Amino acid sequence: MSDVLIYIFIFFCIVASVVALVIVLVKGRSGKGKAVKKQETLNRKPVVTYRQPEETEYEITPWKAAGNEGEWIAEGRIFSIIRENDHYCLNLRITYEGGRAELDSLIFNHNGVFVIEVKNWSGIIFGDENDHTFTRVKNVRGEYIEEDLDNPLEQAEKAAGLLGKLLRSKGIDVHVEAYVYFVRENFQGDSDRILANVQEIDQVIHTSSGRYYDPETIEAIASWASGIVQKPAANWISDY
Repeated sequence: MSDVLIYIFIFFCIVASVVALVIVLVKGRSGKGKAVKKQETLNRKPVVTYRQPEETEYEITPWKAAGNEGEWIAEGRIFSIIRENDHYCLNLRITYEGGRAELDSLIFNHNGVFVIEVKNWSGIIFGDENDHTFTRVKNVRGEYIEEDLDNPLEQAEKAAGLLGKLLRSKGIDVHVEAYVYFVRENFQGDSDRILANVQEIDQVIHTSSGRYYDPETIEAIASWASGIVQKPAANWISDY
């Protein structure tokens, strides 16, 4: 009788071991499958799709979506202040002597030629136009986080300088002014070249700075700009 009990005990031990082994194998495969799926998700680059008026679709990565959204918002606001003799170009790419630049907004009229760099940064932005970096303060889950960001005015100045050289190479002698516009109107600082709102853009482009460009000069710039290759979703607006 005792031998029978021993055999039964051994049998149940074997069965329990087999069941435990099966459970471990199943969990291992499941965990591996989840890890592979997670990695595939991380490797996948989700996209945001937007549409041009002519129904052409483009795909952009999420980290560029905020910048494009800011440009669209700025476009609508600037349109509201554009006057009859203003020329307004969007998203122009220029190259000259090995240098490259992208112009978010280019406005020109008899008062001047203006490059406006558009930023859609969240948080509160602190800085001075002479600083190499600005500071952004964001509220993340109740905690304020500081982050240093490159001064966007330096980017605007680089683009304006390159544009000025390019135009002069074509016999168009103009001074190009550089500005930055924060779409969220969240800049805290004192600078004449960092525009706090669209009213300041209006004032800048429609107030005489002592320069005057005749119609022939303005037409020469318009003729050049109309032939520039633009980024996707860009438009050319003249005398709008």
